[in-house]
Amino acid sequence: MPRLLITGASGLLGANLVLAAHEEHEVIAVYHRHSIELKGVQSESADLSQPGRAKELFDRFQPDWVVHCAANTSIDELESNPERAFRMNRDMVANVAEAAKKTGSKLVH
Repeated sequence: MPRLLITGASGLLGANLVLAAHEEHEVIAVYHRHSIELKGVQSESADLSQPGRAKELFDRFQPDWVVHCAANTSIDELESNPERAFRMNRDMVANVAEAAKKTGSKLVH
């Protein structure tokens, strides 16, 4: 059974992917603040904007596929804090992509 790691698993897109995939894949649902509880799904809390955290997760779970859905979509917050916007929507993607490359995981973003 393919191992699928889904980031942003508590968001609208991520949660729907977890629901759609959990019967045919081993799913690791990665969330930041709000856990997702579903029988047969392993939930993991992580702040992927922190350097090294994505690699730590990928090393531990060795996913075949990663679907990166995590992002900050609060326009007002992002406009008022551009540094956070870059950390959440640029640096986090780079962290995930680099971890996927190093573990040989295929990445969908």
